[in-house]
Amino acid sequence: MANFGENDWLWSQMFEPGNRIKFERPVDEKSRQWWTEKFYEPFGLTPEGMADLITKSAPGEKLALYHYIDGQREAFSLRVDGDFPGTQEFWYARRELDLRGSAFNAEGMTVSDAKHGGGYGRALMRDLIDAGKLIGIERIKLRAERIGRYVWVKMGFLPTDDSWRQMRKDALEFIVKHQSRLEPTLNIRELMTRIVTGGPEMVRVLASIEIEVPSEQIPSRFEAAPIPFGKAFFLEAAPDWTGSLDLKNAEAMKIVESYRKGR
Repeated sequence: MANFGENDWLWSQMFEPGNRIKFERPVDEKSRQWWTEKFYEPFGLTPEGMADLITKSAPGEKLALYHYIDGQREAFSLRVDGDFPGTQEFWYARRELDLRGSAFNAEGMTVSDAKHGGGYGRALMRDLIDAGKLIGIERIKLRAERIGRYVWVKMGFLPTDDSWRQMRKDALEFIVKHQSRLEPTLNIRELMTRIVTGGPEMVRVLASIEIEVPSEQIPSRFEAAPIPFGKAFFLEAAPDWTGSLDLKNAEAMKIVESYRKGR
């Protein structure tokens, strides 16, 4: 166990507030020792360094607020806020680590409206994935809402069994609704059978269907704008879902890397 002396600058300052880091409550001795053993000694990560690591791609100045560092529970929770340089636009990401459960929880992430579509949210998620792989975490958990219902599937995440069961009925109804457009390119009977009998991995099949169908949300003067079936389903028909990315799964990591290169 690490045992820094009273005169050690790092030990005295690493867990104290500064210009770029705040703590909602003081970090006790047990929690300091836990952090030092798990993150500083093997990876050189101070609390400020961890905040920078999980938001590595974010531009501009950042402020990290640790809600807690709990050595007894082997967990921490923080929020990192930042501004886009030269603008009044902002972003933030809230993350929790459950080291005993070997999981990062992506509790929340927001990019101001003017910066939507720039890939910043996806980049912040890639930062979290890279951080998880570095420190040996097995999973990243999240709740997929709005555009995330589609984006996180494309990035390799899968819904839980319960979320998939809720989604499956909507998928079957959406296929029937657009059956005339999907045929004859797809074997509808085979696709529906796979959905009925398959598990959460079927979301990847749905997301990969590129046949265009009319959007119900994109305004158009004369007729509904066409968008790929998979995108339309997750953005316009599928419910919000909870799920995770398995960082130890080779197929999931292949999807992550393919998505990263594609972007």
